[in-house]
Amino acid sequence: MADSHDVRTPGNQHNNSDAIVPPDLSTEAVREQLARICKSRGFASAESLRRFLNFVVEKTLQGQGSQLKEYLIGVDVFDRGEKFDPRLDSIVRVQGSKLRSKLREYYEVSGMGDPIRIDLPKGSYAPVFRTNSTPVEHAVVGLEPAVTVPARNSGQRIAFACLLVIAAAIAIYLSMTQPRNATTSRTLVRLTYDAGLTIDPTISPDGKLLAYASDRARGSNLDLWVQPVSGGTPLRLTRFSGDVRDPAFSPDGTQLAFTANQDDGGIYLISVFGGEARKIAPRGRRPRFSPDGDRITYWVGTDVYGQIYVAPLSGGGTYRVRPEFNHATFPIWSPDGKYILFFGNRSTETLDADWWLTDVEGKSLKRTGLWKTIVHDHHLEVDMRLFGDWIWSHNYLVFSARQGDSLNLWRIPVLLKSGGPAGPPERVTFGAGQDVLPSIAADGRLVFANIRDKVQVWSVPVRVAQGVTPGELRPLTSDAVSDVWPHLSRDGQKLVFASNRGGDWRIWIKDLKSGQETCLTPAPAKGIVPTISPDGTKVAYGPPFPRNGESVGIYVVASQGGGAVRICEHCGYPNSWSHDQRKLFYTLSPHGNPSWVDVGSGEVHPFLRESSYSIWEPQFSPDDRWVAFAALEHRDYDLFITPFVDRGPVGSGSWLPVTRGPSTDRNPAWSTGGQLLYFLSDRDTFLCVWALRLDRNKRPSGEAFPVIHFHSARRSPANVIQNQFRLSVSVDKLAFNLGELTGDIWMSKL
Repeated sequence: MADSHDVRTPGNQHNNSDAIVPPDLSTEAVREQLARICKSRGFASAESLRRFLNFVVEKTLQGQGSQLKEYLIGVDVFDRGEKFDPRLDSIVRVQGSKLRSKLREYYEVSGMGDPIRIDLPKGSYAPVFRTNSTPVEHAVVGLEPAVTVPARNSGQRIAFACLLVIAAAIAIYLSMTQPRNATTSRTLVRLTYDAGLTIDPTISPDGKLLAYASDRARGSNLDLWVQPVSGGTPLRLTRFSGDVRDPAFSPDGTQLAFTANQDDGGIYLISVFGGEARKIAPRGRRPRFSPDGDRITYWVGTDVYGQIYVAPLSGGGTYRVRPEFNHATFPIWSPDGKYILFFGNRSTETLDADWWLTDVEGKSLKRTGLWKTIVHDHHLEVDMRLFGDWIWSHNYLVFSARQGDSLNLWRIPVLLKSGGPAGPPERVTFGAGQDVLPSIAADGRLVFANIRDKVQVWSVPVRVAQGVTPGELRPLTSDAVSDVWPHLSRDGQKLVFASNRGGDWRIWIKDLKSGQETCLTPAPAKGIVPTISPDGTKVAYGPPFPRNGESVGIYVVASQGGGAVRICEHCGYPNSWSHDQRKLFYTLSPHGNPSWVDVGSGEVHPFLRESSYSIWEPQFSPDDRWVAFAALEHRDYDLFITPFVDRGPVGSGSWLPVTRGPSTDRNPAWSTGGQLLYFLSDRDTFLCVWALRLDRNKRPSGEAFPVIHFHSARRSPANVIQNQFRLSVSVDKLAFNLGELTGDIWMSKL
């Protein structure tokens, strides 16, 4: 009797032909390749895709490839249960498409030199096994031999052979005459192996040293480390009380400039061999040396209001660059040191954000048009708040951008004198993970961080009327996927949130006393933003924002489950229930400006009337007499309170300003007695939870004070997509979602 691990080849078949594989492969080799794929960067953080791939490969190797149907995969891989209906639940098709894409990306980069290919052909869930040098037409599928061209006579065989020769000649000619995409032949080298967060890499100009920020020593704060690129023991350079970020090498490679968060924060200098760090600029962020090493440019401020400075290192005064700009951040020296490229918004009256080029003396200014080319013309998603670290190397800008599900590095050719685009953007890395924060040496070696993120719901106990947190932060959810839009019932016993467990967004509710979690929307729903009623008996949910005029509406379902009822046909993002549970605020447009709907009748009413503001996150006060909201005006978020009027809309003349200033203040949430207003703010340069005491007329009484700080890059609201974050308050706790980052440093070459 043959060993169960033997591979049956066409010359040695057993009764079930489903296990046919090429004669030069074995099951052990296929399983080794399977393990190699599952340990790769693209699959390491994708648990559901690993389970999917392991299942179909093992079933095929066991001679059961013909049984790989949607129902079997849905039940055995995605735990859908016996009532799973593939016609109503598309999870297998969706995840199958993702798996094919991940496999393709794996073999384009890290798996390019692997001995075996495992592919999942369209229209089938049985994988194909072949040697990496085997042409696709000679691969063998787990179900049956791969399709070949029928040859009915010798004439047809000769004609077919001629076609192959012609095709090969054309391919050789094109490979010699067309510019080669270097990204497909780059070798990736992993430089760090940390379980936590290692980020912000910078490579010395000569390519010999690597510096980065890592929490490997303490598991919380980021310290500055340096190590040889060729290998060796890393040297820890800092032991600050806060995070160290954004290191940059001096042109001669002997010093590092960096940002530190301790005290009031600022820019520091330190030798690459260690020693005392010297502070050179207060409150600064993201320092960058000029090409001659005589100056450092940096910026001060928040994500919505910043100013650029230049600090001469040989003495003399620090000066501000382009002071007429309302917002200027992320300065980059041109390769010749004559210009500074920066991201900015010139006016307080209009939104004209773009990359701008100025000479160092401030005499000339040019708008580059890069933002329009990259974001609008080529539809790349660029998050300046999280990953705004752009590099100007020779005639290219290298940056991080998202296309589809992947966040990769891209480059775009630019003109030296104008900073404008000289061609279209080109993708530089092809991994399925998140490649960010590039740095480039003079010889073209490229280092970058590959990060993994996980968003979970957290809570902290609070004396809600005082804003005091007597206990520790703890997680309320613990998934490998994103849990967003959390909302607590008034008594703090029930939590609703949206999660993409299983690959589809659904609404979940958790009993915080028993720990039981229940899915309220068994099938994938278009409406994925939940809001629970104050008494915890009902959950309203709707879409983040309807697209293309689609009519989605808001639905209400009992918190114990059951059928959902649509209360309005064309509403949107549900924000807040009134405490009598008769009214519900919602936001329909990506530009804000909410309305409210009568839950019983479905009648819709406008709320506020003010064209110069975008209104966000309206929240009923506990007595339903007031509404707190965030107002966005030209990139500045402020908080206001206004009386609630049944028959609106309400003009800005009745708004009571709660916060006014350069900081971003958003996500208001009332205490259960209405004495405090909690909110998210970056007033200390981090996104933290703050609170304001209110008098009986709902005017601020005293200064805002911090409730809980998030001063670590590892776990923070800053790591959550802004419109997926929510702050919720109950009688005894705060709940919010935090993004946790982990990552390592990799190297390639341009």
